[in-house]
Amino acid sequence: MTTKNMMRHNLSAVEKVKQSLLTKDRAAVVHATGTGKSYIISEIAKDYERVLIVVPNNYIRQQLERHNINAKYTTYSYLKNYPFSDEKLDLIVLDEFHRAGAATWEKSINELIEANPKAKIFGTTATEIRYLDSGRDMSKELFNGNVVSRINLVDAWTQGILPIPTYISSLYSINKIYDKKKKQINRQKLSENKYMEACSILEQGRLEWEKSDGVANVFRKHLSSKTKSIIVFCKLGENLPEFINLFRSWMKGAGFNVVHYLVNYQNPESLKEMERFRKEKYDPGTIKVVFSINMLNEGIHVPDVDCVMFFRGTISKNIFLQQLGRCMSVEYTGSPLVFDFMDNISSTELIVDYKNKFEIKNTTSERNIRRVEDFKVIDYVRNIKEVINKLNEVLQVAPLEERLLELKKRIEQNGWPKKGTVDYNLIRSYPNHPLIKEIKDKYHIASPYQNRFSNIFPKVVIYLEQNGWPKKGELYYEFIHTHRKRPEIQELYRKYKKPYRRIQTFESRLVDITNYVIKFGWPKKGTPEFFFIQHNKKRSEIIRLKEEYEKKEVTRPVVRPKTSFQEITEYLLLYGWPKSTTKEYRYIYNHRHVPNVAALIAKHKENEANGRVQKDYSRISKYLANNGWPKPKSKEYNFIQNHRHEPKMKLLIEKYRPKNKRHNP
Repeated sequence: MTTKNMMRHNLSAVEKVKQSLLTKDRAAVVHATGTGKSYIISEIAKDYERVLIVVPNNYIRQQLERHNINAKYTTYSYLKNYPFSDEKLDLIVLDEFHRAGAATWEKSINELIEANPKAKIFGTTATEIRYLDSGRDMSKELFNGNVVSRINLVDAWTQGILPIPTYISSLYSINKIYDKKKKQINRQKLSENKYMEACSILEQGRLEWEKSDGVANVFRKHLSSKTKSIIVFCKLGENLPEFINLFRSWMKGAGFNVVHYLVNYQNPESLKEMERFRKEKYDPGTIKVVFSINMLNEGIHVPDVDCVMFFRGTISKNIFLQQLGRCMSVEYTGSPLVFDFMDNISSTELIVDYKNKFEIKNTTSERNIRRVEDFKVIDYVRNIKEVINKLNEVLQVAPLEERLLELKKRIEQNGWPKKGTVDYNLIRSYPNHPLIKEIKDKYHIASPYQNRFSNIFPKVVIYLEQNGWPKKGELYYEFIHTHRKRPEIQELYRKYKKPYRRIQTFESRLVDITNYVIKFGWPKKGTPEFFFIQHNKKRSEIIRLKEEYEKKEVTRPVVRPKTSFQEITEYLLLYGWPKSTTKEYRYIYNHRHVPNVAALIAKHKENEANGRVQKDYSRISKYLANNGWPKPKSKEYNFIQNHRHEPKMKLLIEKYRPKNKRHNP
């Protein structure tokens, strides 16, 4: 796609970026994935001589290099090794700039920008919000909110920029659901008839799912001979060869031949494998399938990929949308298929929400060229939910809505549930349900009070006014510490944390210090009085105080040790090495650098250690005679291991260690 035949939305974005960079240093473009952001980068980069493009991975780098951009490249992960000082850049491009907020390379991005203060900064992404990072908006942090062009997914569908997918939600296995419900049936005290009815419903539901809604059947219903290429997103740590064989059996059961490729972030040959996937062609009826592990999530667009499949779960909305975009591109003219076999982040609800927005936009926009009927969402999970509802009726389990309403009443009365309780697990099971969100917003705060912040905060203020700053471990302290980043709590820190700094002036504090010096003498290092004098040592009042103190003839009593060296020697001969809490131990510790005390330490501590070891040898010998060889990791076993090279211990080992276990102790 050259400048001449570039689509209208990209031409408009290029013009807006160029105009903005004439007067500003930074500009960003937020376009839905697949809309052709790489073409925008190539056009902007042509206007600058020294260009650096920062990309998430080498796959995207390969894709950008096809545009023949005169630029240098680096990845976010390699940026910490990039020589910032070797050159001065005219333009820095941050592709998928939401990545720049990651803790692992955020510092490197800032160093790169600081090393090139005159360079223009341009960024592109489809998802500028980091949803799992406190909802950080990277367009505001990196580009001061200067987003010159924005096209969201719904707009791209409505205006015909991107193809509308057919979304199929199912499960590739119901074994977990089946096992969970089976345990629930067994836990309840049911009559024989009720038990048989519940088991029958559960078993019948599984059989019907395997016959009609199993993976092979879902493939047979929706895949066709026109399907050419599929990207399958797999789980990390899964037994991949076993899963690939299972997938091939599903496709064979659906009547399709498969040639598969593997792209793994741990595999150095992944780039070559991806090139094979791009270029190799096969006869009609043979489908190319690439299995991806932690790869191809963003920025990669392969021609003719008309289907993606999710076999990995995610709680990240960004990752879900990026994976969804692998089958949507401005160059694709068909209707791509999306199979979700994991019910990602209640993804059916998310897609239905997008469909509703699409319908609203379609009816209100004048530029719509797509029909509402084009957007299809097929939910096979619904059939499983119907079976569960029937089972719940037999088990007398209330419907979800009723359970959530009862949960809300209990939280109103008793506060937020503790971890591990039934109520807490119910909240974790349906995090995106509207009623759960309402309950969270209204009642949940991470504190021991189990109440809303606004109800507790006035009580904390009253406590601080009456009692001052709370001690560590008190409930008020825990509440303040939990919410320490809130502006209201920050104000309490400034007002109450160090009240003497706020109230006392230098003059009033000087009076206290003078009285202290008269009463107790010059303050020792580490005391607040010493720090005050040290901080203000150049002030005339402090200099005068020091001079007056030095003029006085201060007779200080000679501090003699309460315990003499002779007494310590006698003590050691009579009682052995002292405990750490005794005055004898403190004397030895305070005088440990004195030669005669050091000699005393060397003599008696060594004797003490030898005596202790002799006792332990005797104890171990008795233990082995009575109990035999000790278990690994026991204290007897550890003692034998630590002293295994001693002659006495070698004899014990030879005598008592089992002959059939020739491991070293």
